[in-house]
Amino acid sequence: MARRFLFKKKGSTIIASSAVAATIFLSIFTGVIFTGVKLGVIDQIADYQVGHVLISNDKGLISTQETHRISLVTRTNPMVVGGTSRITTSADLKFFGMEGVLEQSRISTFGVDPTLEQKASRLSSVVSEGAFIQFQNEIVIGSEILTQAKAKIGSIVEMTVSGLGNDDVTKKFVVVGVSDVGGFSGFSQSAIIHIKTLREMMNLGTGESGSYLVRLSDISNAEEVAEWLKNRLVTSDSDDNTELRIEPIEVNTKSFATTFDQLIAFINLIGFVGMGAAALGIIVVLMMMVSGKTRDIGLLRAIGIKRGGIIVLFMLNGAIIGVIGAITGGVVGSIAIVYLHFYPVAFFGGIAPVVALDPTKLLQPMILGFTISVLSSIYPAWRASRYRPAEAMRYF
Repeated sequence: MARRFLFKKKGSTIIASSAVAATIFLSIFTGVIFTGVKLGVIDQIADYQVGHVLISNDKGLISTQETHRISLVTRTNPMVVGGTSRITTSADLKFFGMEGVLEQSRISTFGVDPTLEQKASRLSSVVSEGAFIQFQNEIVIGSEILTQAKAKIGSIVEMTVSGLGNDDVTKKFVVVGVSDVGGFSGFSQSAIIHIKTLREMMNLGTGESGSYLVRLSDISNAEEVAEWLKNRLVTSDSDDNTELRIEPIEVNTKSFATTFDQLIAFINLIGFVGMGAAALGIIVVLMMMVSGKTRDIGLLRAIGIKRGGIIVLFMLNGAIIGVIGAITGGVVGSIAIVYLHFYPVAFFGGIAPVVALDPTKLLQPMILGFTISVLSSIYPAWRASRYRPAEAMRYF
C-alpha cells in the first residue's frame, strides 16, 4: 500500500529522491576530494621538501660528525629506505645572453646530493625538461626564472651566495635542467645545485648540512620512526646532539592540515545545509501526497486502519524516498571516486588528490540522507493521521 501511495506520483517521487541523491553525492564527492587534496599536498611536502621525518638542529647547521652519525643510525632501521643531507639558502643569479646580463635576486637554492636524493625523495622528478644535476658545475633552474631571464638549457649562469662571515662567493654553472612542479611544492622559482658545491661556496665543513631528510617505506610509520630516532640520536651525553630536532611529517604539516580540516568541516556544513533543503523538498512532496490522497486515507480509516497505521504508511513513503536517494547518491559517488582513483585529475594548480574508496566515507552521508528522509516524513504522516474517517469520506 505504501508503494502504491508513493508511485502514483512518480514525478514528485523522482524529484524528492534526486534531491536526496544529489546532496549525498556532493557530500561524498567534496569530502573525498578535499581530503584527497590534503593528503596529496602532504605527500608533496614529504616527497620534495621535508621527507617523512626531518632532522634539523636548533642552532642552525648539523655538524659533520652529527651528519655521519645520523646517516649510520637511520640505516639500521628496516623502515627507512633512504636519507640525505640538504642545505637551503638564497642566492643571486646572473644570466649571460644575447641581450646582455640579466639578474635575478634572492632565489631559493637547494644544495642536494644527486645520488642520495634518488632514494630519499622525488626531487629529481621536478625536472620537466633536460636532466637532473650530476656534477658540481651543473644547475637546475625553475621555469619561471628561465622565462624571465630569456635563458634555456645550456645557458651559463653566475650564482652568488654569502659564505661564513657574510663574504660573497660567486661561481658559474651551466643550466642542465628546468624544474617546474605545480601545486603546493612548486619549484618553478628555485635553483638546485650539488651540495658539495654549495658547501664550498658557503665555506662549510665537508659534511655539514642544514637538514637531513629521512624517507620511509610507509609514511604512516613516521611518528614511530621519529621516536625511535630520538631515543638513539638525542642523548644527555653531548651538548651538540641535544639540539637535534627530529620531527615526523605530521608535525611539519600540522598547521596546514589544521587549516584544511577546518575547510573540510565548512564544506561538510554546506552539505548539511543541502541535506536540510532536501528535507524540505521531501516534506513538500509528502504534504502534496497527503492532500491528494484524502479519499484513500478516509477509506483506510473506514476499514479499520488506526492513526498509527497511517503514520507508518507515510513514514514508509519517506523511507522509500531515502533508500532510493541514498543508493543512487552512493553509487554515483562510488563511480566518481573509483574513476578519480585510476584516472587522477589535478586540482588547485596541479595537486593530484590521493583518492581511495573508503566504505565509511560512503555510508555516513548515505545513512544521514536516509535518516533525514524518514524524519522529514513525520510531520506529513502526523497530518495524514489527523483526518477523521467521516471527514475524509466526504471527498468520494
